[in-house]
Amino acid sequence: TATWLDHRDRLAVNLFFWSGFRESELVNLRLEHVQIERGHATIYNGKGKEDRMVPICPDVPPVLTAYLYSRPPWESNLLFASSTCRLPGP
Repeated sequence: TATWLDHRDRLAVNLFFWSGFRESELVNLRLEHVQIERGHATIYNGKGKEDRMVPICPDVPPVLTAYLYSRPPWESNLLFASSTCRLPGP
């Protein structure tokens, strides 16, 4: 069975491979910047401090959905949770 970390890593690899994200762009990606219905993500302050739109491969949405449903809740608006993320406490 895949863990949330497996889903996260699969999503990251898919975005690197199919969309050409740079590492810093992927790490700083926010969910609201991913427009699945439009087939792209918007990168803000990328290389050269420029904004750009990056195409999202049609294979990515199911991987993104699997990750979002398996990811633990956490206190950040970044898409990718760290394996050591601080989970909200009681």
